[in-house]
Amino acid sequence: MRFPHDLQEEFPDLNGLIERLIKTNYEFGPLAAAYDEVNGHIWCVESEEEPTTDEALEKLKKRSHEPMNHRVAFYPLLGGVSV
Repeated sequence: MRFPHDLQEEFPDLNGLIERLIKTNYEFGPLAAAYDEVNGHIWCVESEEEPTTDEALEKLKKRSHEPMNHRVAFYPLLGGVSV
């Protein structure tokens, strides 16, 4: 399932490269998986599909800003692109 702010949405011109790196790059694949996990969880909570407390949501949002989950971490792996 795709969620708002997934990597393909954040980097629309690089969808082919993203898919290839997810499958072949030992560093990019886990990074993308971690990003997608946190992003999807935030979306489910914010859309009220998954009940939670305000405190848990704030912790999750803070986690989304960790370097491994921030889209800036993908720039070097995507050839230094910027958006």
